[in-house]
Amino acid sequence: MAVIAVGLLGGFVAGLLNLFDTDSSLFEGDPPGWARIVGLVLLAVGLVVVFGGFVWLLRSGRYKRNAQSPLWALSWSRRWSLGRQVKGKAPVRDEDRPLLREVAEQMAGQRAHFVPFAGLIVTQFGQAFLQWAPFWSVMAAVLGIVGVLGLVATRRDERLAREFLRRHPA
Repeated sequence: MAVIAVGLLGGFVAGLLNLFDTDSSLFEGDPPGWARIVGLVLLAVGLVVVFGGFVWLLRSGRYKRNAQSPLWALSWSRRWSLGRQVKGKAPVRDEDRPLLREVAEQMAGQRAHFVPFAGLIVTQFGQAFLQWAPFWSVMAAVLGIVGVLGLVATRRDERLAREFLRRHPA
């Protein structure tokens, strides 16, 4: 979360500076030396977080567990229905209990997938500093906002899934 907050602040600052830079076009600009350095650092940190996050997901078994989930055999509407039951937005049907537990266990562990996503957001902020143009600053801000909203929704769903698992033990 701290990585996203720092990236959001950096993108906001870059966007403000771009608004007052009359020499830059919509898509390309000439960044000052300090912005180029900040952009390269953010780009490098973002790439390390992305690749490190993917390696961590692979080595921890989280990626394989998700890829081999029996839920992939279900239709999208069926998975959506199971998710609504886990979140408490629909009544729980007893015949779905094993699948509901699988959904809840996956929802309870989905926060780990935000590590690579956070790296992509930081990489985009680095791009905004390197390109020094309004378009890239807006893209970084939009990605940052979407990332924060996604993290908030994920945390909420994670909490609801853990409550479901406590209420419906195996």
